[in-house]
Amino acid sequence: MEQAGQPEAAPSLALFRCLLAKDTDGATQLLNNAPPGSLALQGPQGFTALHAAVGACAAGLLPTLAAAGAPLNMPMQLWGYGQQDLRGFLRSCGLDDVLYEQFGCLHKGMTPLGFAAAQAAQDGGACALALLGLGVDVNAGCPLPLAALLEHHNIAHGDANLALAAELLRRGADCLAPIGGPYKTYHVDQRGRAAQTALQCVQLLQAAGYTPTVYVNVQTWQTHGALSRLRDLPPVLGELDPFDEALPLFPDWIKQTRKERNEELDKPASERDEARLLELTKRVLRLRAESAQAWAQALRRNIDIVLQQPDLGCCSDCLRVRLRVVASLRANAAWHEQWAQISTLRLQAWEQGQPAPPLTLPYLDVQPHLAEGVPLDLPPSIDRCAACQDKLEKHLYNEHVLLAQVDYDP
Repeated sequence: MEQAGQPEAAPSLALFRCLLAKDTDGATQLLNNAPPGSLALQGPQGFTALHAAVGACAAGLLPTLAAAGAPLNMPMQLWGYGQQDLRGFLRSCGLDDVLYEQFGCLHKGMTPLGFAAAQAAQDGGACALALLGLGVDVNAGCPLPLAALLEHHNIAHGDANLALAAELLRRGADCLAPIGGPYKTYHVDQRGRAAQTALQCVQLLQAAGYTPTVYVNVQTWQTHGALSRLRDLPPVLGELDPFDEALPLFPDWIKQTRKERNEELDKPASERDEARLLELTKRVLRLRAESAQAWAQALRRNIDIVLQQPDLGCCSDCLRVRLRVVASLRANAAWHEQWAQISTLRLQAWEQGQPAPPLTLPYLDVQPHLAEGVPLDLPPSIDRCAACQDKLEKHLYNEHVLLAQVDYDP
């Protein structure tokens, strides 16, 4: 009998070992016989038992895993040293480097559905359809599931790919999410590739008798000369303003708009188009506010993911580093929320024809977010492994960048 005060045993990785070995019978026995809470359902960097089951093409196990508590919409977090963390975890579960390559299309930010869409050729889309039956979010993760399907497969080849694309669209999937995720979508070639691929998708689905609803980023279509091709399609295409708050906003959009504004400001006063200058000023502020808010939301999600990660026992300083990283993420998110508020207030003033409040950058303050017993400065320690030290240094660098942040009018 377990003695009072004795720490609980860590959840077993046996389920992951079975799934990664594609031992579906063993995984089924574990799920049926193991006591509740005794099996780990989530590994590092957002890698869940659902991701592992998709890699094993085990569509039949997905409902059982979901019922056991595996998170349905957990995105991977493979930025920076995340891939090393995942590789180490997979090795600890018995997955060698050869089999590791089978997870080559597991991109950073992918949910189980996104991974299943990318892996659709392996199982005819069975895992993706099973996840859809569980009610997963079709627009979660990065890249989005439909974008992952379009990137890894030609939906014109095979009825299964076409049927899966149609099902994603019927459930409200964003057909124009640029392939490559939010950290690549600001590249023009990525946006163009996504627009052309989405148009092909629409045409194929309509040829098959489906009538998907597609939200069009008008700026993308116009930039790449694809807008004229919409005339050949039935009127099922809804249009969104290019700067609608529902669309992703990225740093280069702000940079380009600010460049246009500065060019207008550099003109002699007699040649300056004041109406255009005002519009560009408001656009910079709006983009900046929405971009900052998007970053804040992403950071808040990262906090939840970091806190939910199991303790791998990599070193005795792992917990302190994790709590320090969480404090950094919270301070970073608060900074971006303040920046969004400042930009919003200045935008409102410009729209109302009133003097804008002073442009004062937020101050990054980590101290209020530190857990008890965790100092602001964590010096190198012999009790800390290299992976934890690298993770800490990355977040300390991000703090330094914000402390040195300089932004210009408006």
